[in-house]
Amino acid sequence: MNTGILEDGSLSSRLKGDIYWKKQKLMLRAERGNSKAEKGTKFFKSRFEKEDERAVGASALDAIKSDMQDTQGENVPGGKVYTEEELNIRDSRISSGAIADYGELIPDNYVSQIKNGSLKATAYYREEAFFGVSITGVHDGWMEIVWFAFSDPHPTREDATHLLAHIVNKAREENAYHGVFSELHMVPEEGTLDLVFSMREILSSIGFKTMVRKNNLYECRMKDVIDDRTLFAAAKKVSCVPLLFLTDREKDEIENIIYEDTGSVPVALPIPWSSYRQDLSYVHYDADKKSLGILFVSQVGDTMVMDLLYGKNPMVSAAILGTAIQMAREDLSPDQKLLVPIVLEATRPIVEKLAPTATREDLLEAYIHF
Repeated sequence: MNTGILEDGSLSSRLKGDIYWKKQKLMLRAERGNSKAEKGTKFFKSRFEKEDERAVGASALDAIKSDMQDTQGENVPGGKVYTEEELNIRDSRISSGAIADYGELIPDNYVSQIKNGSLKATAYYREEAFFGVSITGVHDGWMEIVWFAFSDPHPTREDATHLLAHIVNKAREENAYHGVFSELHMVPEEGTLDLVFSMREILSSIGFKTMVRKNNLYECRMKDVIDDRTLFAAAKKVSCVPLLFLTDREKDEIENIIYEDTGSVPVALPIPWSSYRQDLSYVHYDADKKSLGILFVSQVGDTMVMDLLYGKNPMVSAAILGTAIQMAREDLSPDQKLLVPIVLEATRPIVEKLAPTATREDLLEAYIHF
């Protein structure tokens, strides 16, 4: 089962969300032990507990908002507390070797993360009969419900309510989490809206706070990116080369600079150099001046993803962007899809300036704080 790349090569909303969270986890990991950085718990408190000042704007909600109250604000339910005796659900962790036994209940795009331990798969039983599965992750003390599915292809509302209540109960019992959260992508063309709103009611009924926001994934096409004279002028002053021109020695030296950086650099270390497009990713590196700038781009399905923009100073960052835009205009179709995950707020105004018509999908966020 693949909930990632669709038949036409485009990316599902779930896969886009996975791309974002992988980058977010890298950023949170980079912040650990860094007194100058925003701590992960502060990030989640800001995300879940402060009012989102950004307007949701026109969206799929507009067509159906008359059917619901408070579609763009917060829904703060009382929530029913279920005892484990009422739920009567037993869970068992799914080992890497047993993933195939659960067939299409576990999507292909989560398998590698389950095997490397970054996600956890669990099977559930009710009265010794197989009931369903879940996939969960942990982000700086918050548990995320990434995925769940049932053995019955037509589960009841009660099934979903009881399973989610059990997951929350078990997480609370572990006394190791700040809370539990989940994200549901609201995409009408995938036929998910009815399911999303049904899930909102279910999550609210067991104590989750829910809210509708725009996600942090900016989407556009190459033709939507504007030309910026400042960036192009910087590109003339600072030399930048495609990733494919770097030597192994230069790569090692660049990694050492990033290791020593006191800021938050959302990139895996050691750097997975081969996973990026060698022709579309650009680097500026001056060993004598210890000057460094990086733009990493990867390709997922029919989409180019901007994985990292890093510069030791604004001039270098501008030069990297200017060079990349100029060369991309020569190498890519005007209709080429671009995806930019935002995990550092400093990047947002840059993206909004260069691609003012970029779109963001709606997201239903739900969380419960212990």
